[in-house]
Amino acid sequence: MLAENALHKAEPQSTEFLEVTTIEGFRSVISPVPEICPYCHSKIIPHLVSASRYNNRLDVMFRCPAAKCKYAFLTLYAVDHNAKTTFITIEFPRYAQDDFPQNIKDISSSYCKIFNEAYAAEQAKLLEVAGLGYRKAFEILIKDYLRSQKSDDETPIYNAEELDVMTISQCIGLMDSNKLASLSQMIPWLQNDVTCFANKWEEKDVADMKALLNVARHYIESELIGNHYLKEMGKEIL
Repeated sequence: MLAENALHKAEPQSTEFLEVTTIEGFRSVISPVPEICPYCHSKIIPHLVSASRYNNRLDVMFRCPAAKCKYAFLTLYAVDHNAKTTFITIEFPRYAQDDFPQNIKDISSSYCKIFNEAYAAEQAKLLEVAGLGYRKAFEILIKDYLRSQKSDDETPIYNAEELDVMTISQCIGLMDSNKLASLSQMIPWLQNDVTCFANKWEEKDVADMKALLNVARHYIESELIGNHYLKEMGKEIL
């Protein structure tokens, strides 16, 4: 706390430049100093919290002085040989992301992207947005999985244009696994409950829908792995 208060005495009277001493003992003049808080978007003269330099990069931590905010944020600068700086970016809070196996990425990169956008909304407590996002990700995964299915002569089993206009229920009906089809049917039902006022399953929430979606994804992942080895090794065995 004492170190932070000492740094606060060096608060700039403008946002044009500020001399800072890093925790490693380097001195640099940074410019420009952020004048808009990335959290509350108020016009500010930020409080300096700390600074650290690694090679030609300078990381500077500021805190918003606004009473309604007080959040800290990181600003990155590039440092030249004269200790002058060039602004790079302000680092916003980054939400955790789910990682996906390569076979899922290969058949549906859109699913991976939309799932993580929904996951970010969930972490931000935007639960209705998250529910809609997970439902959309699920629909894309099911349709892309069906698009990836091919016969022995490598021709697609399902027509891509027909899949585009089919409802999710119709697509689920095309799936081979009865258990996967049953689990998949729960996701649209649960999403309707999550984003509507009249809930049939009041004890269920977005976390339950995400758990079901992950189960469906793991089933699809297993199917893809199994199909790969059947194609690669099946002819030698049969």
